[in-house]
Amino acid sequence: MVQQAAPDLDIRLGDVRGIDLPSDSLAGYWSLGVIEHFWEGYEAIGREGARVLRPGGHLFLAFPFMNGHRQQRLAPRLPVWQAAEPPPGFYQFALAVEGVVRDFEGWGFQLLARSCSGVLFGWQDDVPALQSPVRWWLKHRHGSRLGRILHAGVTAGLDRLLGFWYGHTVLLVFRKLGCRPG
Repeated sequence: MVQQAAPDLDIRLGDVRGIDLPSDSLAGYWSLGVIEHFWEGYEAIGREGARVLRPGGHLFLAFPFMNGHRQQRLAPRLPVWQAAEPPPGFYQFALAVEGVVRDFEGWGFQLLARSCSGVLFGWQDDVPALQSPVRWWLKHRHGSRLGRILHAGVTAGLDRLLGFWYGHTVLLVFRKLGCRPG
């Protein structure tokens, strides 16, 4: 459908661990909600992104993260999976931002910015006392123009104030450095 709407765009279906493009060929790379779904980790994805992105190019990387609340309240109770195969029903990880930053810096990237968002979804997932009111709010947010405006303002304010502690998703912006690490 995209190719029909915009035939000049080069749209491809492939595997993010082996992209069919020459090295250093992209000025920008968007990875939104991808790396957390691979049981074996995201190293192959990160290295491949570093390969296809040209020096000075930008990587926009978003994923569910271990926010402050999850680290403090939930992490001590979470099971440690050591199996070679994912457990039944595995969908995604919530990743530690510091570890992802360290890994991508090791693959030749420099962190420029980070932004945490999705406080309402974080509350819905992780704070039992807030699940019912958040579900009600999310269900009714699009009822009117005023409701949409109010929702946008509340969401932006919550994300800015509480994103690190309760956000669901983090966006990291990196720049690829001039040379590839050995």
